[in-house]
Amino acid sequence: SNAIDLTTTATFNDGVWHHVAVIQDGSTARLFVDGSEITDFSTSINSGEWFDDITSASGMSIGWEGRASTANVPFGGLLDDIAIFGRALTVDELKGLYDVAASAVYAYDVGQFNPLRAAHHQGGGASVLVDGITWSYASGLTGAAGLNGRTLVLDASAGTGFVSEGALMAHWTFDETSGQTAVDSAGTSDGMLGPTTGIDTADPTIDQPGKLGRAYRFNAGDSDVVDLSASRSNFSAYATGTIAGWFNTSQTPRGTLISYRDDSTNNRLILEMLDGDDNGSLQFVVRENERNAIHLI
Repeated sequence: SNAIDLTTTATFNDGVWHHVAVIQDGSTARLFVDGSEITDFSTSINSGEWFDDITSASGMSIGWEGRASTANVPFGGLLDDIAIFGRALTVDELKGLYDVAASAVYAYDVGQFNPLRAAHHQGGGASVLVDGITWSYASGLTGAAGLNGRTLVLDASAGTGFVSEGALMAHWTFDETSGQTAVDSAGTSDGMLGPTTGIDTADPTIDQPGKLGRAYRFNAGDSDVVDLSASRSNFSAYATGTIAGWFNTSQTPRGTLISYRDDSTNNRLILEMLDGDDNGSLQFVVRENERNAIHLI
């Protein structure tokens, strides 16, 4: 049975970059695309299911579902700047994160945005220097030739506040240009390219043009995967949190973005693309004794 099923009526497999995020506060899941909350669903069932409800996780991966009973549902397209937060971000925080990433002026990824939180956290009048630019709690951006007059005020009342620190659990920038490791720049959850430690046909193609820096390209025909299974226990205790990242695809068959799963029971949490009548829609779904998922269908 479905504990959560949020299926959008809008479609997003249009070959351009989109930011997707799911916020779980312990009672309700909320789905956001490109900084805006989705409220128009063809199906809407909700609850507080999250990582801690997958009680015996046996695998975790990006680009590949690894479902025990059927095909592995590989993703085809580009993925960038995937992050997992250990608590439910506020709407203001999520909007601020999206705004600085989507802006052609700032284009900050999750890790670069982290120091900006200090300006807000320290209170009125405080400021922080990031990349030679001074960010102020009260007045926004100053300094740096060519950027004067462009303002992003770190103030929740303005809809762009980011008030908490220490929430980022994992951040895969996908900026690598060589090697077999997808580095977690925020923690200890490095991933392995492909199903083995050596070069494999199921390795995603690294060093691709990304939304923020570089990206990985996943070939669905080769079942490309970033294997995070060795780090899955880092996420098992969390009952609330946020998953966020960028995707770019025109894929029509179903395909997984991120998967956290118990293969013995098919309980799982997945960001995935599906096919069928709703081709191109996003879906966040939790199915008890089957799987937990965010789908793009």
